[in-house]
Amino acid sequence: MVSSTMMRVYGSSVFSSLTIMTWDFLGHIPEDVRLLQGYRVTLPLIVYLIARISTLAFLLSAIEDGPRLTGGIILARTDALLLIQRGSTSILLYLRVHALYQSNLYVKILFWICLLGVTASCVLKDSMSGICSGIFDVFVFCAIFWKLGWYPDTRVIGGRQQVCWKFRIPFRRKPDHTLTDRILQDSLYYLLVAIALKIFQIPFLVPPLSAVKHPRYLGWYTLTFILDAVLVCIISSKIFRDMKLGLPGLHLETSTTDETSPISVIPLILPSFYEASATLRGGRLGELGIIRHKKQFREDGFCACTDAF
Repeated sequence: MVSSTMMRVYGSSVFSSLTIMTWDFLGHIPEDVRLLQGYRVTLPLIVYLIARISTLAFLLSAIEDGPRLTGGIILARTDALLLIQRGSTSILLYLRVHALYQSNLYVKILFWICLLGVTASCVLKDSMSGICSGIFDVFVFCAIFWKLGWYPDTRVIGGRQQVCWKFRIPFRRKPDHTLTDRILQDSLYYLLVAIALKIFQIPFLVPPLSAVKHPRYLGWYTLTFILDAVLVCIISSKIFRDMKLGLPGLHLETSTTDETSPISVIPLILPSFYEASATLRGGRLGELGIIRHKKQFREDGFCACTDAF
């Protein structure tokens, strides 16, 4: 049986995640309208819409299933929506890697195999699907990290100009970074947080701490699992919109401390889970503050990237 404490944690986690996802959904309605009106309907655009809608539907279904979690098992409807949400968001990330490595057949085949694992098309247990999702995110992070790390260094050798390729850590912004590089660079921060959340989930996916077999661990698993689903949807959708519309959603100056820095997503999301984490720790619940996130619409100076989806 699921304890009352775990039920409060479950409800707080799902409800706060739904609030964040609804905020993100409503805040990007103008961009979604531009995508539907200004661009032809393609498979990536359909997957983008499915990812956004299925994430909201999954959270709504999870809230409705809360009172029925007598054995810690989510109902089939919520599980099906989760499969659609996880698969569609992973497809968006796969399409981005496919665009980055268009000439490398082996990389595309590798990521396609990983994508099958995410959608549970080639595994027998749900726990393995969760682990495959984490592996896929790690591979996506490494692929973007590797692609952004290499840069051309022009030198004059023997009176001739030669280009040498060098590798650098792509977390720091450089003046020679293009708009595409900056968008992908910002996604690395989100992916790092998503990978950290998935690493924390692994002990609760396999025995002896399986959240299904041991409902007392359901609260800890839900804290990271729900946040991870929302975060991956937000970052995959953000990459798609920015690449399609050329709207980076942040300042292009070299400073990374402004309000629209990608790091600002951490204080935006984590306080919403303070109530649930405090319940698990047995501490006093504090009042949740409202963090306002200013979004800048930049309509000039940017065009759609040539390597968009």
